[in-house]
Amino acid sequence: MKKALITSAVMSLFLSGCSVGDISISKRENPTQPQSPQIINDNANISNSKSSADNSSSSPEVHESAKVGEPFCVVTAADSGYLYLTLNKCEVYDNLNDAKIVYDDLQHSILIDGINYNSQTTNLLDENKMILIHMTVENIYAVSAFHKEIPDHFGEFDFSVLSLGYVPGANLEYLDSRLEDDLFYDIIHIEPGETKNIIVGFVIPTKYESLEDAVFTNGDEHSLTPYTVVNLELGD
Repeated sequence: MKKALITSAVMSLFLSGCSVGDISISKRENPTQPQSPQIINDNANISNSKSSADNSSSSPEVHESAKVGEPFCVVTAADSGYLYLTLNKCEVYDNLNDAKIVYDDLQHSILIDGINYNSQTTNLLDENKMILIHMTVENIYAVSAFHKEIPDHFGEFDFSVLSLGYVPGANLEYLDSRLEDDLFYDIIHIEPGETKNIIVGFVIPTKYESLEDAVFTNGDEHSLTPYTVVNLELGD
């Protein structure tokens, strides 16, 4: 419960505009400080926006929408600079063994053994499903927005995964490459020029929320910073 309350607090901060898998890491030797992002309020294909932004004379673009497999610019998580995020693959499970996840590695924000989880079968109960998202995060000279707000728990390059994005109606339950912290479950460390592959799991109660309509987003209509919505394409 304590972690769930803290997670809610983190979500409130970033929405208000405040500023056990393998990890593959690559580094750029001399990252260049980028220009401010251009805000693109359309549904244009963004497959070429990342390559154009790598040119120091170009500004990155924040689009309203992106597709699975397309990189998109994230500014919500950063006090300065920005990140690129790509959702490489989205899977749905109702059994932790099938998802290759250990119950003890969960946040336990919503899945409780004997209530909506069966430790004997490793099944999720009560029509809950695990949305497992394989994603790539690239830090383009970004400094964490939460470092200034919560410096005791967030270093300059420690980012809340929930500030990168979330699934509305679902709860963050799993992160494979998080920093160990007594209060915050969802912190990852990624320095300027680094690229990391991470796996994030959200539990969605399908008796109330539709898998077909599930999206990944880093904002909503109340956000003070531009955001992108990705249709997870989980319908039959």
